[in-house]
Amino acid sequence: MSEIIFIADWAIKALQLLVVGFLLYKFKENRLNLLFGGKKSLKNIDDHELQKAV
Repeated sequence: MSEIIFIADWAIKALQLLVVGFLLYKFKENRLNLLFGGKKSLKNIDDHELQKAV
């Protein structure tokens, strides 16, 4: 039973690392525009979706 918990614990940690890595990669280019930018910094639909996520 403890082996299952141990494996699940490592799987959850790996998933958390992947999520954090994905977010860092996704917001790397536009981090300042997404936090402090105005309407002119949102040039397409993808930028608008990123702004909503912040």
